[in-house]
Amino acid sequence: GRAPRLALCGVSTDCCVLSTALSAADAGVFVTVVTDACAGASEEEVVMRELHEGDGCRDDDGAIS
Repeated sequence: GRAPRLALCGVSTDCCVLSTALSAADAGVFVTVVTDACAGASEEEVVMRELHEGDGCRDDDGAIS
């Protein structure tokens, strides 16, 4: 069947959102990070690059790793 899908957002992008997204992607879930609804201590650009290094992650602009 089709892989499960998950949309994520949060105020701790550099920690909680990132770790959840990567764990979910490792488990075969297609992850969408809603970047307009995220915030954190790290620069968004750095966090999104880390997310795109994972498999099956994309941001709300549609960029897929």
